[in-house]
Amino acid sequence: MDKIILNYLFLFFKILSIFSLLATTSCSSIEMVSIKNNTYDVIQFRGQFITKYGDINNLDFILKPDNSNLWRYESGYMEEKHLDKGLKKIFLKNTKGCEITLDRSEIENIAKKNGMWEININEKTMDCEKQSDETPNVMKLKNNRFSLIFPV
Repeated sequence: MDKIILNYLFLFFKILSIFSLLATTSCSSIEMVSIKNNTYDVIQFRGQFITKYGDINNLDFILKPDNSNLWRYESGYMEEKHLDKGLKKIFLKNTKGCEITLDRSEIENIAKKNGMWEININEKTMDCEKQSDETPNVMKLKNNRFSLIFPV
């Protein structure tokens, strides 16, 4: 009798472990992020990612005008409606020397979910004049001379 109970308990735990394994693996999915260069300049892209262990990984590539590149990431069931949680910053630099840094909130403002996540880099995103006007104490080139810009 004790053997029968032990066999049923063993079978129960075996089935329970199979269901828990299926539940944890079936709740994640592979998501894609596409980043497109909608400007007339070549853009140097660097994405800064924080791993689950706290390490920083960079993803670097060149985006030619009207071209795109993508990466994939694994998301859990609760994260499906959110952009890659490891993505912390994007650094962009064009051939004119304009450098833009987008933090997580700025990335989320320009990212759209359309099946996969899409990030469109356009002239508005790469507007260094606007970026410089909003940043205090920035060196800015005017009439072939640098001038220090102070906020009013």
